[in-house]
Amino acid sequence: MIELRTLNLDKFDPKNDNHNYTLRKISNDSLSRGFVSTNFERFIAENNNDEIKDGITFVLKDKDEIVGLIGTKKMDERGFLELWCSIDSEYRGKGYATKSLEQITPYLIENVTGLNDIKLVIDRRNIISKKVAESVGYIKTSENKEQETYRYFGK
Repeated sequence: MIELRTLNLDKFDPKNDNHNYTLRKISNDSLSRGFVSTNFERFIAENNNDEIKDGITFVLKDKDEIVGLIGTKKMDERGFLELWCSIDSEYRGKGYATKSLEQITPYLIENVTGLNDIKLVIDRRNIISKKVAESVGYIKTSENKEQETYRYFGK
């Protein structure tokens, strides 16, 4: 377990019923499906390695409550690490996305060897996620017709 300031991260365990329930719930949520470009369960399986820089998935917890999933994709050769987050529908609008980015970003900076930059890739239609990213110090650095990329520059 990784203890952040107010949230905790447990490595996603595909054998854990509670973890799988959260994954299925988020996968079947119509809002999440609209912003995820691939099969979410397959995406998690491909990004659930042992090291953060290799791509990892965590269960995001507030005390003992699972509020969502957060993770990374494999760090590229330039040291760019893509971070992603998906909050369970019953916990949206309560600040968990903001808290998770505020707390995991400095953790990554301090603990991932070879890290040069953190980026978020956000669907252009996902206005709320773009506002959350900007509120915690990420700045839009590129865009195409489907998505926008934000990089961390500090708050």
